[in-house]
Amino acid sequence: MILYGLLGLLGADLLISGLLGVFAPGTGDTRLVAQSVEARNQLRAFYGMMAALGAVALRSCFDLVRFRHVINASGLVMALVAVARTYSLIVDGRPGGMFFLYLAVEALMSVIFLTWAPRSSRPNAP
Repeated sequence: MILYGLLGLLGADLLISGLLGVFAPGTGDTRLVAQSVEARNQLRAFYGMMAALGAVALRSCFDLVRFRHVINASGLVMALVAVARTYSLIVDGRPGGMFFLYLAVEALMSVIFLTWAPRSSRPNAP
């Protein structure tokens, strides 16, 4: 049940945020500003990748065993996001707001996705 909830939360957040970023009339905000056509294109592509990851996470909720490798890959993605946040904390300084909450949730999701993805009950199944 926890795995379904976390996959649903991650999937919905990434899908909605990603689609809003792709189709927004402008790009960036006061914290992340894309000033050239190339930068705006890269930012929209990044949002598209977020939306795709969200859709895949949501799809995996329908068959956890069959999509076990996708769940594990999502755990790896979350682990690398947590590493990137930690590295940024060291080299860039402490951001404000919800930084530590995001870091804790990303690390928790990483551990759960990497360890709790169900395996098939069939003998000799991958």
